[in-house]
Amino acid sequence: AAGVMIFAEPRFATAVLQDRDLAGAWNALGVARLQLGDTDLARLAFDRAVELDPHDHMAWFNRGLLRAQVGDLAGGLDDFERAARAYLVVLESYRDPLVIYNLACCYGLLGAAEQVLFQTLPSSS
Repeated sequence: AAGVMIFAEPRFATAVLQDRDLAGAWNALGVARLQLGDTDLARLAFDRAVELDPHDHMAWFNRGLLRAQVGDLAGGLDDFERAARAYLVVLESYRDPLVIYNLACCYGLLGAAEQVLFQTLPSSS
């Protein structure tokens, strides 16, 4: 994946230089930079993406991945929760199993996986 990003990253960088308000381009730039191993610049791009569009669940999710990868598990969990809330708002009551799974993994790292499962799974009553 990093091989493709070598070519994609300059194009995303050009896009955000041409229009600094393109949240999706900032998110894509963050993904490219993360794949290339530049976590500092990736974080700046994700920060700008969520600043421009706080309802972009993928930007929150990607920033959460980055934060978890660099050891900021609590920050990653916060971003995953924001991603889940944004995603559920967009899709109303739809609950994506991938979002629930990722939240459970983060809570698991913090020793509280049951919390997200009991909050998100439908009750049996």
